[in-house]
Amino acid sequence: MKVKLHANYSLTQMMADLVNASDRATSHAARMMRSEAQTIADLAIRFAPFDTGLLEQCIKVREETGRSRRKEFSIYIEPSAVGLNGETINVLKYASLMELGLAPYGSGRFHLGERSQEKAAGTPGVGGRFLQRAVKARQGEIGRKLREQFTQEFSQARKR
Repeated sequence: MKVKLHANYSLTQMMADLVNASDRATSHAARMMRSEAQTIADLAIRFAPFDTGLLEQCIKVREETGRSRRKEFSIYIEPSAVGLNGETINVLKYASLMELGLAPYGSGRFHLGERSQEKAAGTPGVGGRFLQRAVKARQGEIGRKLREQFTQEFSQARKR
């Protein structure tokens, strides 16, 4: 007895399902990356030294559409802010000095001031390399979430 099996699934349909899975995975990845970028910014704010609060206020997330319509997310420091007396203050130079030179975690050229010490008493991790450490703290989790999302979308596409 011979049995013939017929695949009721065309190559065109399979390709369409894979493209749809790719689009869904990309959309989910963009939402996840937006959320992770904000989490990184929040961590950087938590780790940043505190004097007047301007540095914390200047840590931002930017979302742009890059080449080939890819979403790109940046955590950055707004170059200037308005001070308490209405004057414009260049925050970038201070941020750079604190990122690289502030102890602990930085080179140790600078040390936590009184208000930063108060912040550090209730918030572990205040000090130099606040941006770098925030990124490193989330790196592994971002990779894990992305792999999980893509695996899930493509596994579902194969089942169809």
